[in-house]
Amino acid sequence: MRVLLTINILALLVVAAAAAIVSEGKPLKDITGWSLVRAERLAELEALEAAHLAGQGSEKDAALPAPRPHDAGSGGAGTALAKKLTIATEGAFPPFNFTGEDGAPKGMEIELVRALCGQLALDCTFVTAPWGELLPGLRAGKYDLIAASLRIPHEAEKGVIYSAPYYATPGRFAARRSALPEAEREAGTLPPLRDKKVLVEEGSLHEAFLKARFPLARAEGVPSFAQAWAGLTRGEADYIFADARALEGQLSKAACCEPMGPLYSNKDYFGAGIGFAMPARHRALAVKIDEHLQKMRASGALEALARAHNAPVFF
Repeated sequence: MRVLLTINILALLVVAAAAAIVSEGKPLKDITGWSLVRAERLAELEALEAAHLAGQGSEKDAALPAPRPHDAGSGGAGTALAKKLTIATEGAFPPFNFTGEDGAPKGMEIELVRALCGQLALDCTFVTAPWGELLPGLRAGKYDLIAASLRIPHEAEKGVIYSAPYYATPGRFAARRSALPEAEREAGTLPPLRDKKVLVEEGSLHEAFLKARFPLARAEGVPSFAQAWAGLTRGEADYIFADARALEGQLSKAACCEPMGPLYSNKDYFGAGIGFAMPARHRALAVKIDEHLQKMRASGALEALARAHNAPVFF
């Protein structure tokens, strides 16, 4: 009898504690793993998800200003335009940059630099180097420009400046066709993601964005994009969130899945895009490159160059 009385008292204490937690608005895990939240908080989360599913919240949360690439670094005014340049690339990231059968660098961004060198009447020599040696070599004065799909950083890097972006790297969802209701599949829109398992690269900015902007989804981090994609194709989950460029490359070869929903380009998470890196002494060169990139973008030449190389890029 005493045992039963003790159990009943403990049960009452647990219920009382749970009620106190809920009344304070703190989540309480239930046996299914889903957090019990106050009704108004759940409504807020559902509204947040709905806005982001429609692409309405992808930019308004950005707190960081767009990078000012020519303010980075230090060292000289850089007013003189250098006429001879050494252009470094990795040569191992097709179709953006790769090494051809003749040993020369090729690819979409290599041809873009060749076009810029021609427009600016510059004598450009192309060399390849391992990825980890590109920026150190630039800082050491070995190279004048890096064309290797470098993401423009939010914060200035000492001694390094960046051009304006020549393509963007937004995030995007992809889904298994079998998981999508017919209406969403035909419209290319995502259904609500509450309780839906979404694979994402663990520790990535995509994971941070997914958890912050789609808190009702069940984000499951995996070690790499390759593993996330493999899990999607095997049916371990119905959704993936990743770099739109990486997804485009896989989706073009897969019948199981398709891109869904809008592109998410929040600069807090995905940066300002891909640009050329230069030493700070080449500020004049950076300004000229930006001017010509703007002209190529306006004329459609930049997009045509990407299409010619089957480069999955976004502008």
